[in-house]
Amino acid sequence: MRRSVPTENVWGDIVGYSRAVRAGNLIFVSGTTASGPDGKALHPGESGPQTRVILDRIEAALMKLGGSLDQVVETRIYLCDIDQWEAVGKVHGEVFAAIRPATTMVEVSRLIASDLVVEISATAILDSDTPLSARKRQRTRLPRRLGGGGAAHGKNRPDPLRPTPRNAAPSMTA
Repeated sequence: MRRSVPTENVWGDIVGYSRAVRAGNLIFVSGTTASGPDGKALHPGESGPQTRVILDRIEAALMKLGGSLDQVVETRIYLCDIDQWEAVGKVHGEVFAAIRPATTMVEVSRLIASDLVVEISATAILDSDTPLSARKRQRTRLPRRLGGGGAAHGKNRPDPLRPTPRNAAPSMTA
């Protein structure tokens, strides 16, 4: 099942994209900026306040599709001036302090409007519709091979991470 949230900006129809798309238990939030419905920047040139608006919009899009910020596993941050990373990082850190998604932050030459200085996209993975307490917990066991154990089946094999005469590090003593 596929559901989407419209962009509610001037570029959505021109470019042909959605603010966010849910496919199964995944939600993909498009690059989001702090622009008004007319395409003009809210907080022109101010990276911190623009980041706050962007993350509020990402949260709203996630909620419309049954998700939340807690389910975000990755964000991608595009800055027109990487020297503004601290202002953006501070707001991002406040919002995602306990969540800690994988994050990329890069500098780009410019965004779709000159007074927009930050753009953020996100990916979220929703939990299963069935609560964990109701799920049947199963252990996965590998089938036992016929013919007994021994070295061919993992017993008596040397640990590749434990130093042995063959793979030991050279001595550093003089």
